[in-house]
Amino acid sequence: MIPLWLACVAAPPTGGPPADSAAPDTDPPVVVDALPLPWSEGFEAGATEGTVDGTVDGTVDDLLDLGWWTPSLAFTGNAWRLTQAQAAQGLRSAQHLRGTAGAGELDDWLVSPALDLSGADPVMLTWQARGAATERAVHSLWLSTGSRDPADGDFVPVTALTAPPEGAWGRFVVDLTPWAGAGPAALAWRTEGQEADDWWIDEVQVGPRAPELAFVALSWSPDPAAPGQEVAVSVTVENTIDQAAEGLVATLSLPEGGGTLPAPALDLGTLAGLSTTTATWTVVLDPAWPLHSYLPLALSFTDGAQTWAWEPSMVVGLPSTATVTFSTDQAGTVALDLGVGEPDAPLLAVEGTSGWYDAGSHQVQVDLTPYPSWLPPAAGEGTRWFARLTTSSDGQVDGFTITHGGLAHSATLLPALDAGLPSTVQVPSPAAPVLQALSPPSASPGAVGLALELTLNNLGADTVGPVSATLESDDPDATVYDGGPWALTDGPWSYYDARTLSGPQVDVAATHLDSSPVALRLRLDDGADTWTVPVSLPVPWPAPRVTALLLDGDGLLSAGETAALTVQVGNGGGLDSTGEVRAELLAPSAEAVAGGEASLGLLEAGASAQATWTVTAGAEALSLELRLWDDRSSWTLPLTLPLDERPWLSLTPTDDAVGDMLDGEAADLVNARWRTDGLTFELLLLTAAPVETDTVFFELWGRSTDAPYSYYRLIVQPGATTLQGYLSGTGFVSLGALSAEGHEEGLLLAWSLSDLALAEQTLSLGLASGWCGPPEYFCDHLPDGWGYPYDSFSSGEWIPLSW
Repeated sequence: MIPLWLACVAAPPTGGPPADSAAPDTDPPVVVDALPLPWSEGFEAGATEGTVDGTVDGTVDDLLDLGWWTPSLAFTGNAWRLTQAQAAQGLRSAQHLRGTAGAGELDDWLVSPALDLSGADPVMLTWQARGAATERAVHSLWLSTGSRDPADGDFVPVTALTAPPEGAWGRFVVDLTPWAGAGPAALAWRTEGQEADDWWIDEVQVGPRAPELAFVALSWSPDPAAPGQEVAVSVTVENTIDQAAEGLVATLSLPEGGGTLPAPALDLGTLAGLSTTTATWTVVLDPAWPLHSYLPLALSFTDGAQTWAWEPSMVVGLPSTATVTFSTDQAGTVALDLGVGEPDAPLLAVEGTSGWYDAGSHQVQVDLTPYPSWLPPAAGEGTRWFARLTTSSDGQVDGFTITHGGLAHSATLLPALDAGLPSTVQVPSPAAPVLQALSPPSASPGAVGLALELTLNNLGADTVGPVSATLESDDPDATVYDGGPWALTDGPWSYYDARTLSGPQVDVAATHLDSSPVALRLRLDDGADTWTVPVSLPVPWPAPRVTALLLDGDGLLSAGETAALTVQVGNGGGLDSTGEVRAELLAPSAEAVAGGEASLGLLEAGASAQATWTVTAGAEALSLELRLWDDRSSWTLPLTLPLDERPWLSLTPTDDAVGDMLDGEAADLVNARWRTDGLTFELLLLTAAPVETDTVFFELWGRSTDAPYSYYRLIVQPGATTLQGYLSGTGFVSLGALSAEGHEEGLLLAWSLSDLALAEQTLSLGLASGWCGPPEYFCDHLPDGWGYPYDSFSSGEWIPLSW
C-alpha cells in the first residue's frame, strides 16, 4: 500500500497545477493500492476512432483518469496531455507540446501511477518515444519511493535520456534493478528548457528484466562493393541488459532483391548480458544492381521469447553526398532545400534542414545516395542540382559540392545571403548570358533589312561546349531574316567573355507608330542548356495623347451649356515631332465646336502643350475627335466629355514599360488617371493585367508644399488599406479612410482631401507595387526607379499634380 494525498486546487487558464501548490499538513485522506508488475500502459482506455485530442468518449479524456499526473514546476501552459496526433500502437499516446517564444522556462513532468516494486528482482522499464524540435530540451527519467509531487523533493534521477528520434518512433530501455524490492514507486519523465520540444511517449512497460538487443554497426567486405561481387556482410548487436539471450538466431534477407544469400539464418548461441556479438553472412550481389546506391537489408534476431528487427542499408559502390557551407553575420534561422530543376517546381525535392544557427561558419551534409538515377549532376534541364537557403541574417554561401562515385562536383558561382530572401546555388553552375549592346540602337517604322549586331557577355560559369545563336520573334510588327542558327563561339563560352553576333536582319512594320519597342528573342544553345535572351528593339516615334481636359467655370459640362475647353496634349513617345504640330477639334455637329485650327508648336518627347476651343453640349455626352498632324504624320484621338462629371486626367504622358516588374505576382504599373472635385481625390491605377486581389500590394508616397505632414503614405494590401501622414519625431499617424475597389483597368483609389489638410492644391506622387527586397525593394515603380523611402529615394522624381 502507498499513501497518497489528494488536493483540489484552482488551475490557471493555461492548464496544469500551479507551480506553488503544496501538500496539506494533515494526514492523507485517501490510500491507493500500488499496481502490481508486470504493468503496461498504452494510453488507450476508452479511445474511440475519430475523436479529437484530449476528448475520447466522455469517460476517459485525461491522463488523470488513467492514474497519471502532469505537474509543472515552472510555466504551466504546456503540461503533458493525451493525444491522438501520434501513436506507436493503437490510437493514443501521451504528448508534451513545445512552448512559445517569451513564455519562459518549462519544467514539465509526466508521473506514472504508483508501481509495486517490492517483489521484483531484476526489473526493467521500456517505452516508445518520438520527438520534434528537440534541440532546446533536456530529457531525463526520475523515480520516487515517496511523494508523487516533484516539488516535495522525493524524486531522484535515474538517468539522462537522449532526445527521441524526430519523425519516427524509437525504443528506450532502462534497467530498474537498483530499485528492485523498494516497494511502491512512481516513475517520471521530465522535460526542461526554453520552449522545450514536442515529445510523445507510448507503450510503457515495467516487468522482469529480459535481454535487450541494440543495433551497433553494419559493415561489409570488400568496401566499396561492386555489383556482381561476393560480399561478406557483418552486423554487430549489443545486449544492453545484464540478462543473457539464449538460443539466439539471426536472419538476413533482401526485401527488394539485389542479390542472393546461400545461408540466410545463423545460429549465434548465447549472448551474455552487456556483451556484443557479430553475425556475418555471404551475399552475392546482383550484377544489375545500380552502382553507387543503397541495397536495403532486413535483419531479425530472436531468442524465442523476443524478436528484434532492423532495416539498415549497405552501399553498393560509394556513397553520394551534398555538402553546403555557409556563414551568417548574426544568429538566426536557416532553411535549406535541395533538389533537381527549378527550386519553385523541382523535378526532385530532397529534405535539407531547418533550425537555429549561431553567427559564423556552418556546414550541412545531406545524403544523396538514395537518388542514384539523378546523379551525377550535369548541365541541362533535369540534371542540374540546386541548394536554396533562406536565412534571417545576411551572410554568404561559401560552397556547394556534390560527391558521387568518388568525384566532387562543385559550384563556382556562390551567392550572398540576404536576410529573408532565398538564395540559390547550382551544381554545375550555369552560364548567364546577357545582352550588352545592340547596334543600331533603334529602328524606324517601315525599316527593311535592318542588319543587327548583338554583343553578349557570359556573366556565369563556362558553357559545356560551343554556343549557337538563333534570333526569333513573335511580334507581328517584326520580321526576322537570316536569324540563324549562327555560331557564337567555336568552343566553351567562358566567364566574362564578350561575343558579337552579326548577320540577322529585321523588318519593322510601317504601321508600328506607337513608339513601343518590337520584341525579339535570342535563343542560345550549348548542347546541354538553352537560354533565351530578350532583345527589345526601340522604335521611337511621336505618340501624342490627351493628358488633361479643363473646362472653365465649375469644371463640369451640363446639357445645353457652352464652355471653353482646354485640351492638354503630351508626347508620350520617344521621338520629337517633325516640325510644328497642328490641332483641330471636331464633332459630329460642326456647331458643337468653335475655334478652328490651333498650333501646339514643336512637341518634344515627354513635353506637353495645350490649345482651347469652345464647345456646346447637347442632351448627351459630347463625343469629339482631336486631329493632330506634323510634317510627317497625323493622329486622331477620340475624346468624350460626360455631362455633369469631371473628366479623368492622365498622371503622366509616358506609359511605364510593360513587363518590367521584378516578380510575376506583382502588379505591372503602366500609368494612372486622376480627378478631383475639391473634396474627394480619385486615382485609377492602370496595370498591364487585372489586379489579383489576394496578392495585391501597392504603396504610394506623396508630398505637398507647406503641408503639415512631411510625407503621405497610402498602402493597399489584401483585406486592408492605410492612409497615413508622417510627422518628424512622431512617425506615421492615421489620417482617415482609403477606399480601394477593383476596376477593369486596374484599381480605383479614393480618399477625402480634407484628411490631408493640404495648404495648396498640389500633390506629388510616387507609385510602387509589390515587395521584392534589395536592391530595388519595390517590384515596380511609377515613375520608374524613384527608390525606396525606407532606404534611399528621390521625391523630386515624383509626378507633380495641381488642380
